[in-house]
Amino acid sequence: MTQKITIKTAGLLSAQFYQRLYEHGFVDLSLVEATATLAERFDILFPALFNRLGGQPLFSDSLDREPTHLEIEQGLSRLEEVIPQQAPILQDKFNQHQNTLKRHSILI
Repeated sequence: MTQKITIKTAGLLSAQFYQRLYEHGFVDLSLVEATATLAERFDILFPALFNRLGGQPLFSDSLDREPTHLEIEQGLSRLEEVIPQQAPILQDKFNQHQNTLKRHSILI
C-alpha cells in the first residue's frame, strides 16, 4: 500500500484479491478486479503492485517442459517431509499417488 488504509479495507481487498488470483493466476488483473469491487471504500486508491512476471500468470496448470525424473523425485522427497507436519490428512492420498508413480516406473 502506498498510504495507510483501514483494517477493514485491507481484509476485504485481500479476500477479493486472493479469490481472483486463485481463479486465473494473473497478479495484476487480480488486484484490479479486487480494487474494482471495493470502489465505494474511501481508502481503496492506495494499493501498488510491482512484479516481474512479464504478463505470465503466477499459477498455471501448464508447464513449458516436462519435469525431469530428478525434479519429480526431489518434489516427492520434499512432500514426504512436509505432509506429515503441514497436511497429515493428505498422507494416505500422497502415498497412493507415490506408489502409482513407482509402479509405472516413472520414478527411478
